[in-house]
This record gives sequence, structure tokens and C-alpha cells, in this order.
Amino acid sequence: DCSASGEIEVLDYKTSNLTSLKKRIEGNEDHQLPFYGLLSAKPPDGACYVALDPNKDRINAIDAPDYAAWQQRLRVQIGGAMAGIAGGAGLRASGVESVCQYCDVRGMCRKGAW
Repeated sequence: DCSASGEIEVLDYKTSNLTSLKKRIEGNEDHQLPFYGLLSAKPPDGACYVALDPNKDRINAIDAPDYAAWQQRLRVQIGGAMAGIAGGAGLRASGVESVCQYCDVRGMCRKGAW
């Protein structure tokens, strides 16, 4: 995958296997890929994760479908969170339990308090 569909593409290299990256794409659970697009002065035409699987000594890739829509959803989410904070609302806790369980500063981000 990861076919060049336009002039600007975002590639995010991960040391993960292709299956876990497919789950990230399908669930839109990772904000890093669309956030990179939001940072670009010119909107990227597409994006993909590039899986560097050291256990199998191979490289695979998976395209992010509807990348523009994914970026727009993130833009709206960030805008809503910032407007809420400006209005005095608390920032919603976030994090993935499989990672957060090992964090030395758990609770600082309010994980575990919600």
C-alpha cells in the first residue's frame, strides 16, 4: 500500500506489526498521523503508516483512508477541547490502558481519576 496519490504524503514510521497498525487506522484511535497533516502548511493528499517489523525483517505499509476527513475530525475535537478549557472546563483524561499501566506519573494526566 502507501501509493503516492498526490504531491504531499505523510509517512509515519512505526516499529509495530501491520496488524496493530491496521487496528489503529480502522479505529481512528491514533491522533499522531492526522495531527502531522494539521501541522502542514499545505494539506497533505494522503498518509500512511510504515511498519518496520524488526522480528520479521520486513517493511509493510497501510494507507490511511479518508485522511482529509480524519484530519477534520481531529481539528474539530482539538477546537472543542480548547474552547472548553478557555471556558473553564477540565481537560478530559486520555490514554491507552495497555501503555498507561506502566507510566511512572500516572494520575498527572488524570488517568485513573475518571
